[in-house]
Amino acid sequence: MWNENLQLLLVVTPEWNSVDGVLYRYERDNSSQDWELIDNPVVIAVGKKGMAWGNGLVKLNTDSETLKTEGDLKTPAGIFSIGTVFGDRTNQSCCKKMPYLEITENLECVDDPKSAFYNQFVDPHSVTKDWSSSEKMSDYLSLYKLGFFINHNVDPVMPTHGSCIFAHIWSGPGEGTAGCTSMDENDLKTVVQWLDADKKPLLIQLPIEEVIRHQKQWQLPEMIYQ
Repeated sequence: MWNENLQLLLVVTPEWNSVDGVLYRYERDNSSQDWELIDNPVVIAVGKKGMAWGNGLVKLNTDSETLKTEGDLKTPAGIFSIGTVFGDRTNQSCCKKMPYLEITENLECVDDPKSAFYNQFVDPHSVTKDWSSSEKMSDYLSLYKLGFFINHNVDPVMPTHGSCIFAHIWSGPGEGTAGCTSMDENDLKTVVQWLDADKKPLLIQLPIEEVIRHQKQWQLPEMIYQ
């Protein structure tokens, strides 16, 4: 399991409804090695209402009440690949080994479940607009001047299961998000500089009880929540 993945971001919170959590970085040279912790863990914040199971790389048979939905203010829990890094022109230099999308005046992320572009970055001048709501990325540059797309609800895209889930700069410790994972700007820069597309980085986000429950099945590194 996860034989091709050589980098791992592990986000852990105390409980399902917790806002504060910790981000660990792990790396290995090949799949036969144990995960090695890289540097000290950093403090992060998740959704204002904690976490709910998301649509990621592992399909889960869970009660519908525990699943992430659009607008629920919950961060998706589960296992996800990492999509494009995004940000302003200044921060592009932080991104050495990942695809980078520069935020322009026109860049939007569509959060209208009825749209054919739901959960996608778009330039409304390049496509036929069919959405009634979206995030205009340049309106949130204090948070989005550096971040990366979390591949939640992308394969397949399920209407109403949540959209535009990022890792981005936080408003401050203890300040919950609309469903993203946020952290200090310097910590995020360190993460982005480290990410390497060739190593197929994974993001796993779970409350500590689920880390313990799935540790063996998902081959999670042994860790102690701090």
